Amino acid sequence: MKKSKSTKFTKSPLPPKAEAQQFVNKLIDDFKKEHGNDFTDKISDGYHTFEELYDHRTKLFIALCRLFPSKMVWKAKKHYDGTMYAGMFIMGVTTTDGQATYHLEDKYWEETDFVTELPNAPEFDGHTPSVALSRLVAAAWRVRDANFPDDF
Repeated sequence: MKKSKSTKFTKSPLPPKAEAQQFVNKLIDDFKKEHGNDFTDKISDGYHTFEELYDHRTKLFIALCRLFPSKMVWKAKKHYDGTMYAGMFIMGVTTTDGQATYHLEDKYWEETDFVTELPNAPEFDGHTPSVALSRLVAAAWRVRDANFPDDF
């Protein structure tokens, strides 16, 4: 029985895994440009689609925001500079460590009616997605520690 050779994408200085990731990302980007989000929303890792994962992330973020004091949470239909992505709004938590923000689809606007609406979002502090996540986790622990005894 012959062993099959692995597929080669191009002659590249990138390691094979990085080259494959770059190839798949470009393929998805090209399809998205041609067919829109309806196509990419249905892409799956075999367990979940992008659409499912983004919906879960959004709903978990909204649920977490319900636990924070209202003065910490805000939403706006425009960025600080007045711009916004089509069909989106921004929602954020101002923690003692800085901001944690996500762009949410307009279809979630009503689900966030408990949040203070601002005319424009606060000026972006430059946080990365990993920094935003770290800030949210730290803030959640502080809220938990302030509200629930260890033997709760």
